[in-house]
Amino acid sequence: MAVGAKAFGGTFRALLLHEFTHRGWLTEQEYLKGLNWAQSLPGPNGVNLAAYLGWRFHGIFGALVAVASFILPGALVVLLMSHLMMSVSQQVVFQATLAAVAAAAIGLLVGVIGKLSSCLKSSTRVGIAAATFALVGILQVFVPLVLLLVLPVAWWLEQSNGGSDEHSA
Repeated sequence: MAVGAKAFGGTFRALLLHEFTHRGWLTEQEYLKGLNWAQSLPGPNGVNLAAYLGWRFHGIFGALVAVASFILPGALVVLLMSHLMMSVSQQVVFQATLAAVAAAAIGLLVGVIGKLSSCLKSSTRVGIAAATFALVGILQVFVPLVLLLVLPVAWWLEQSNGGSDEHSA
């Protein structure tokens, strides 16, 4: 349970490696084997790794307890924070703070877009990016549906353009 509380946010790998090897429960090689297993399955790596480690020590019951212990602390934090947000959401200071956070998030997003724009070297890629923006940002189409629609079209367009920008340059 303590690992689940500390791992909220994704720092679980180094923490678990240290905990399990320091206590002598696993060798580093055994831990890395479990991490490899966790990364090869769909879903969050932390949950997969918790399931593997629980199973490794106590079978299916251990896997269930490990997953619950990993997920429960973070879920409780989110529930408590949502309750807190609901209770103070009408206060002006809280609304101003959220507006500031939203502005910072937009700034970070613009920065990421600036860095990613280097891959938009062809008109095809710019078109795909614009279509994705229009579908998600303006029309508010569900993101997985947009991915299902746009990815095959993008792949086909890239293949029909020779597969890479070096061929078109």
